[in-house]
Parts: sequence; structure tokens; C-alpha cells
Amino acid sequence: QSIFAKVANLKYEMDEIVPELKKEANYRVARLGYTEEKSRQLYNKA
Repeated sequence: QSIFAKVANLKYEMDEIVPELKKEANYRVARLGYTEEKSRQLYNKA
């Protein structure tokens, strides 16, 4: 049960983190010249 509770709590943390990661990915595509694929790989890795 405690593992399930920890996973359930992660959802709330991820809801806060995901928009920030998406902004970073879009920034890298636009400013640093990353390809969408490279940006997606880094996003999925984070």
C-alpha cells in the first residue's frame, strides 16, 4: 500500500513539472536548434 501511495503522490508532482519541461523542450527547439526528435529524447529522459 505504501508504494501505491507514493506513486499516487507522484502524480501531483508531475502535474507541476510537466509544463516546465515542455517549455524547456520548446525553447531548445527554437533557440538552440535542436531537432524535435532530439528535444523529445531529452524530455523523455528527464
